[in-house]
Amino acid sequence: MLLVTVAVLAMQAAPAGQDGPGLKPLNLQEWITEDDYPASALRNDEEGEVKFKLTVAGDGNVERCEITASSGFADLDAATCALIARRARFSAPRPGMPYHSSVIWQIPPTPPRPIVSAHVAGVIRLSADDKVLGCEERSEGRAASGVYAVCEDLGTELPAGMLEAVGGGGVPRAITVEYVQRFGDDAEPARFYAEPKQTLLGRRLVQFDITESGKVENCRDTPTGQEGIFTPMPSPCTGGLGPFVPPLDATGQPKATTGMVEMAISRAP
Repeated sequence: MLLVTVAVLAMQAAPAGQDGPGLKPLNLQEWITEDDYPASALRNDEEGEVKFKLTVAGDGNVERCEITASSGFADLDAATCALIARRARFSAPRPGMPYHSSVIWQIPPTPPRPIVSAHVAGVIRLSADDKVLGCEERSEGRAASGVYAVCEDLGTELPAGMLEAVGGGGVPRAITVEYVQRFGDDAEPARFYAEPKQTLLGRRLVQFDITESGKVENCRDTPTGQEGIFTPMPSPCTGGLGPFVPPLDATGQPKATTGMVEMAISRAP
């Protein structure tokens, strides 16, 4: 059995008599890695076990892969045979030998995020017909790595619903999308959305507590009076915040703290 997690691959021998005698896998750790999880399956939270049978050629390559028990998800089943048939190598005494095993596809838990106050922004340039012409990253704060990457997420195409909400179509324009996170008594990072000639389309503020274990609790939306474009969107409190690596007190023990996330979208002209 192959278990696909963050960095763990485990093998379970097939029941006695099922595999060809003397048939040995040579590169088990290369068959499937955590980087191979199908993107569509990750988006849809699909997990499951895929059982398969291989027919191994005399040169040790996989001649055929068959699914003997489905995970219930087509993308996981397809990825299993596609990857293993391409990568698996064996020491095979003779051609046509069978090999049975299974893969457990399991989405790894979210690792704790470091507590770093930062402000990241992406200025997205749009043509008059709503095509993305480019995206410029900006940042403020001690560090922006590991924080939401605006241009990576929106730098090639804006969702249709967002384009409609942003408005201003028919003329070239720039959309500034910003994400601020701040913790404890850290100074508040600078803002970009107050630049002249920009129209603020929406601003959302979320505040929360972080326990000594790094868990997020008491997450709540704090009214700004400028929610605008964010009004119909789900709150970050519904998922995606934390866990965090808790800060340490003077004795080196984890301590509780507070956090806030602020998002803003503006347009020029």
